[in-house]
Amino acid sequence: FTYAGGSGADQVSVGTIEGVAAISLGDGENQVSLGTASGALNVTGGSKNDTVNIGKFENGATIAGGAGTNLVSVANGSTGTFSYSGGSGNDSVVLNTYLEDGMALIDVGDGANSVVASADQGVGVKGGSGKNTIRAHSKSVINIDAGDGDNYIVADPDDGATGVTVTIA
Repeated sequence: FTYAGGSGADQVSVGTIEGVAAISLGDGENQVSLGTASGALNVTGGSKNDTVNIGKFENGATIAGGAGTNLVSVANGSTGTFSYSGGSGNDSVVLNTYLEDGMALIDVGDGANSVVASADQGVGVKGGSGKNTIRAHSKSVINIDAGDGDNYIVADPDDGATGVTVTIA
């Protein structure tokens, strides 16, 4: 599945995507809603505000948010590595799921950002110069580079997990 947006506001809604999905949003205010992606999922945002809602991915997801205020949400049990890179806007990244057999790597960029992430094999979050609110949960490794702003951080090892490494810089 391949989608390339234009300069206007794009709305993309897909139930199930079999195989690889590459979604490139244009420079308008965009909304993406995906049910399940069975192959690798790649979403690239534009220069304005983007909203990306993912039901479930089964082979990893890479999302580049772009410069606007972006909201990314993953709802259900997903598998693989989740990677997010934001731009200069205020971003919110919420993994309402525990990534099985994967990790979450999130760089929100500058701006006032919010991150909630849980992953089996580790969570890495890098904040920018704005105020960041970060909550990370993992069975193995939690690395947080909060950035230069005023930050609120909760690093929460998985219940019953031993040897969890937590680093906050």
